Amino acid sequence: MGISNVVHNHFKVPAINRSPDAIERDRWLEFPPPVNVFGKFVIPGGWIFRVGFNRWLLLPAAFIIQMTTGSVYAWSGYNVAVDTAISGDPAAGQAPIAFYIAIAFLGPCAALFGPWLERVGPRSGALLGGLFYFIANMSAALACHFKLIWLLYVGYGMIGGMGLGLTYITPVGPLQKWFPDWRGLASGFSIAGFGLGSLIASFAQNSLLSTFSVQQTFIILGVCYFSATLLLLSILRVPASNYSVGGVTFDTIRGTENLVKRQTQTSWESMGRGTLPQYQSPISSPTSTSSGTLPSYKSSSTYPQYESLRKSTQTTASHQSISTESALVDAPAKNPLKLFFSINLIDALSSWEFVMMFIMLFSNILLGLTTLSKLQDMVKFQFGGSPAQASLINAIAAICSTCGRILIPSISDKTGRKAVYICSLVLQIAICALLPIAFDAGIYPAFLACVFTLQVVYGAGFGAIPAFLSDLFGSRNVGPLHGVILCAWSIAGCVGIAYNNILNEEVLALGRDSPFIYNKNLHWILPVDCVGLAVTLLIRSNIRDRVMPRERGEFARFRLFGTPIIFTIYGFRIISQDRENRMWIQFLEQNGY
Repeated sequence: MGISNVVHNHFKVPAINRSPDAIERDRWLEFPPPVNVFGKFVIPGGWIFRVGFNRWLLLPAAFIIQMTTGSVYAWSGYNVAVDTAISGDPAAGQAPIAFYIAIAFLGPCAALFGPWLERVGPRSGALLGGLFYFIANMSAALACHFKLIWLLYVGYGMIGGMGLGLTYITPVGPLQKWFPDWRGLASGFSIAGFGLGSLIASFAQNSLLSTFSVQQTFIILGVCYFSATLLLLSILRVPASNYSVGGVTFDTIRGTENLVKRQTQTSWESMGRGTLPQYQSPISSPTSTSSGTLPSYKSSSTYPQYESLRKSTQTTASHQSISTESALVDAPAKNPLKLFFSINLIDALSSWEFVMMFIMLFSNILLGLTTLSKLQDMVKFQFGGSPAQASLINAIAAICSTCGRILIPSISDKTGRKAVYICSLVLQIAICALLPIAFDAGIYPAFLACVFTLQVVYGAGFGAIPAFLSDLFGSRNVGPLHGVILCAWSIAGCVGIAYNNILNEEVLALGRDSPFIYNKNLHWILPVDCVGLAVTLLIRSNIRDRVMPRERGEFARFRLFGTPIIFTIYGFRIISQDRENRMWIQFLEQNGY
């Protein structure tokens, strides 16, 4: 088997057929919980008591698990202590490289483990990711004790990066599947803890470092992080494949909800049977759809007349199926309207929309990541702040990032995801231009305003991306897709190493306290953000733009406040909303909708 076949098979996620026992047990929270490793109940055991599972329990569980690995964002608080312990020089500048290596490994490992995670389930992912990060903290302690910089890079950088990547994507898929009606909220909560983790960790680090050695601090915090993961991982789970809330399933593509309902009515009428009868929708949960409680699904034989309709429209969206666990996953490959359906992983990864989203996310990450890695140093050396002040600013920045990860994606459920990234990149361009002025003039409030705003939009970019992926490609494969797109984060981490080297050269030339040492890096980040903004404008996030035929000579289109603007080799033109609606209805009628 060739390498290409191996890669293709790895990223071809099959439909998961879970046993009835596994589905039944996931309807409950049991104590003691069953031990589930790599998709198997290795210690089935019994339970002393149990309560019904509710999907809202996933939000705090995912939040806290993400907080444990989000402590990596407080790494700048370790820089001086680690450099002193290993090299004896607090200004050696070697410690920050471990942070960038960890971020560089995060994305590829998330991409590699994403399909595996869909096969074995989120509990196994949280367990393995937590174990890797525990090993990373222990390796960092040993590296400081034995003064081995390579062990820090391998242990905390490489192995820690693997743990970060796996733990980061673990809650994303389950929450997107459990909350198809609140994708933005679920997206934000699934990774918000990663931002807040740096707040807790920064204070914990400073408190422990004042009493214990840096080696002991790594050990204490590493044990605490792993223990929290072990306590909460049993809450993580995925719903049955026919789960839905309000008629929306995790296969639903944004913009096709009403279309599917119209098609069902039309198909029913075309069979000469009049109006579709008003029975409980088989694509909705029969019980507690508002809370998302796991239902006991009725068989399709309950509605024999619908079974006939389902067979006649078998090539429609997968969420019209009322079958059992082995529900249809992907649209037919040759279907010209396959974007109406949950798109298979390979097609999604090879689409132009995904490529442009990758560039968009990279541009949205770069400035926030590099600034955050040096934030405490900026406060202390550029503005003369104390270590306590630096920790406080780092903590407030973490709060801003967390708020951005939760609030902005939740708002995007109403405004759309693309608007989030357009606003984010516009603000980052302004911040990139203003920061050198704040450094040069020593205007501390302006610096803080830039940093806090930057962290809000930086967090918003991470928080909205799972929901954006689900909107365009469906939630079934959002875990692997999210893993691959996080490679943009890793590339930003690799670029961060170059950022760090340029900064070290500036420090040698101008001195550590110079207000100009960050200018050279800010000057090249600015055009990167400009390119990201241009690419974001061209992403076709509206289902109409994605499926309707192109105009003659068209090479680009984007929407301004919902109004399409089409660019062709002959010029550009604006299409009114009324005209677009007429074109859309005509297009649907021509294709049998």
